[in-house]
Amino acid sequence: MNKKKEKEESAIPENFKESLESVIFVAGKPIQFKKIMAIFGLEKRQIVEEAEALQAEYKEKNRGIHLLLTKDAVEMVTNPAFSKHTSQVASFELEEKLSDAALETMAIVAYRGPITRAEIELIRGVNSVYTLRNLSVRGLVLKKPNPDDARMSIYEVSEKFLKHSGLMHETDLPNFSELSKKTTFEEYLDQKEKDSQKQILDSVNRE
Repeated sequence: MNKKKEKEESAIPENFKESLESVIFVAGKPIQFKKIMAIFGLEKRQIVEEAEALQAEYKEKNRGIHLLLTKDAVEMVTNPAFSKHTSQVASFELEEKLSDAALETMAIVAYRGPITRAEIELIRGVNSVYTLRNLSVRGLVLKKPNPDDARMSIYEVSEKFLKHSGLMHETDLPNFSELSKKTTFEEYLDQKEKDSQKQILDSVNRE
C-alpha cells in the first residue's frame, strides 16, 4: 500500500494569538506568511486561521485597527470607519513634507484619478511634469499605461499613499462622492487658492 505520510503540524504555542498580533504590528508593513512561518515554526494554514480569527474579532468589536489579508501576506491597517480622523493626521504629516504644488497635484490624482498628465495640467493651469515625477519617486502616485491611449500614461494614488492616509480605498477620502465630480472639485481648488491668497494678504497687512 502506498500511503502518503502526512506532515505533522507543530503544536500551536501558548499565547500565539497575542504573539502573532505583536509580530504583525511591529512589521509596520505587509509581512509575508513565510516569514511568520519561520518565526513560529508553524504551517501557513495554522497562521492564516489565527490571522482570520483576529480579523473577525477586530471587525466584530469595531476596533480602530483591522487586518488586511492577501494570498501571501498580512498587514495591520486602520479601520476605514475612522478615516475622518486618521486622514487628518496623515494630512498634517504630508503638509510638512510636500510643497503646495505637490499637495494640490496629490489631491487631484486622489479625487480624479486615474487621470492623465494633460488633464492634471488643465486643472492646475501649470506644467506638472516635475511635481508628478517627485510624487512618483516618493511612491505616493503610480504611473501606468493608459488603456485608452498608448501614447499617454495615467496616474493614480498608490497603496503607500492610502496606508499613510489611513484609508483602504480612494472612496474613503473625505467628501469623495462630491469632490470626485469635475465641476465641484475645480470649484474646491479655486476656493483653496482664494483662501491661500487671503492668508498672504492678511499677513502682509498685519506687518
